Amino acid sequence: MLDRQNTSPWVQKFHYIFPQHFIKISIIFLFLLSAIMWAVYSFQTSSSLNELKRNETTKVLLGRNSIFKDLTNNQSDLMFLSDLMDVRHLAEATVLTVGNIRSPFDHVALEYMQFAKRKGTYDQIRFLDTKGNEIIRINYEQGKPVRVEREQLQNKSDRYYFQDTIRLNRGEVYISPFDLNIENNAIELPLKPMLRFATPTFGADGEKSGIVCINYLGALLIQNFKRTAGDPANSPFLLNSDGYWLSSRDPSQEWGFMYPDRKDLTFAKTYPVAWEIISRKFTGQFTNEAGLFTFATITPFGSGLSSSSGSYDPALPSQRFFGSQEYQWKIVSRIDPETLGNLTKELKLTFALVWVFLSLFGILVCFFYSQNISLRSEYNARLEKMATHDALTGLPNRNQFSERLLHNLAHAKRYNHKLCVLYMDLDGFKQVNDTYGHGVGDELLVESAKRLKQSIREIDTVARVGGDEFTVILAEIDEPQQVHAVIQRIVEAISQPFRFNDIVCHVGVSVGQAVFPDDGADMETLLGIADHSMYTVKKDRKK
Repeated sequence: MLDRQNTSPWVQKFHYIFPQHFIKISIIFLFLLSAIMWAVYSFQTSSSLNELKRNETTKVLLGRNSIFKDLTNNQSDLMFLSDLMDVRHLAEATVLTVGNIRSPFDHVALEYMQFAKRKGTYDQIRFLDTKGNEIIRINYEQGKPVRVEREQLQNKSDRYYFQDTIRLNRGEVYISPFDLNIENNAIELPLKPMLRFATPTFGADGEKSGIVCINYLGALLIQNFKRTAGDPANSPFLLNSDGYWLSSRDPSQEWGFMYPDRKDLTFAKTYPVAWEIISRKFTGQFTNEAGLFTFATITPFGSGLSSSSGSYDPALPSQRFFGSQEYQWKIVSRIDPETLGNLTKELKLTFALVWVFLSLFGILVCFFYSQNISLRSEYNARLEKMATHDALTGLPNRNQFSERLLHNLAHAKRYNHKLCVLYMDLDGFKQVNDTYGHGVGDELLVESAKRLKQSIREIDTVARVGGDEFTVILAEIDEPQQVHAVIQRIVEAISQPFRFNDIVCHVGVSVGQAVFPDDGADMETLLGIADHSMYTVKKDRKK
């Protein structure tokens, strides 16, 4: 132990305070801090996981919205192009070019080229006759629309999208599966993801004249999907209804259904337990041994749409045909178990550092806290006054007034004497507010409160219970003349001009009264009668 006789007075004082206050408070603080930090750590672990879940849900929903946005106009674009093939354009001539005069097909081809240039999202725009022959074909190459020469046009009668579209009725739209473009009976390289929209056209006799088909550049859809849903390296997967990857963080997983030797390369095969849940539900989020999965189903097109399963072989027809509600994609996000585990490790380190910092800081606070108890008492007293008094005038507020009235009623009943409740509000106060503003109105209320306090006795109570409404408790009265005298003093005091710099205001006051026990024996009755009496006075004054 230190020899206190050989130490300075400051050190002696410090060691006097230190063992009696500081150590005790510090031990309690550290115990509570440790308990709280553990509880917060447990809560934060759960909260961080929930935040991660919310973020993944947001990513999935943003990806879904991006796809909806990109595909919104495709169907209307298709119908516009179909209208260009209407019989009105083709009935004007039955021959092709004569001199410098364009045939109707040339006219439509020019319209198609202008449309392709303006949109910039369609790889091909084509018109095929009822036998599958390409009559018009516009390719979008290096940012420019190019019309394919007649000798390079192909017959597409064996392609599933032609066969599936030519069977439709007027106004119906076909959308192909999201797959890869095939040229000359082979998958085009580099890979070109494609969505084909098609609808049949009709001649003047009501017979089908062919189909209009637009090839939407699916790469744009995937790029926007990845960018909108977050970091492309951690973006959600886009799957078709059979569980094949249309977009994956690993490109080698994509488009397995297009290759005969990659038929088993599916999300469904990789995560069979997760796919069992995802394939059956529209949206959801769950955790299993493979990680955290968040998913949503997207049916990107409205009613009046038909589609099919398509075919990886150009010569094979679609295996099945279905409507718009069955045309679904799945957007799936996966967080692997290792990432979920790292989240907990990071939290442990963070909370350990926070605990050390808070412990050192808290010990310092405890030292000063032990010397400042008096400041707390003063602060609590101010809080209590704020809860019971009007902030503007300093008068008791409605709650404090009610407590005092109950106390005075109990006293009056016990000692068998009368008391009176006055209820009043200022006449003309609203006009002052409207004319000079709320600042002057507030000053008038403060000054009115002072005049009211000067008009009553020490044992009486005046309170502000609303905007320009005041109440008074006359604690002990012997005869009605006492009440009338107080009311007269109040009316005279308030009637005097109010001067605020160069502004002079005039207001009046309407006062209602209720006497215990003549008018009532409880607080609610007395206040009700006084309030009603005040409005009667105010009404009589206006006559």
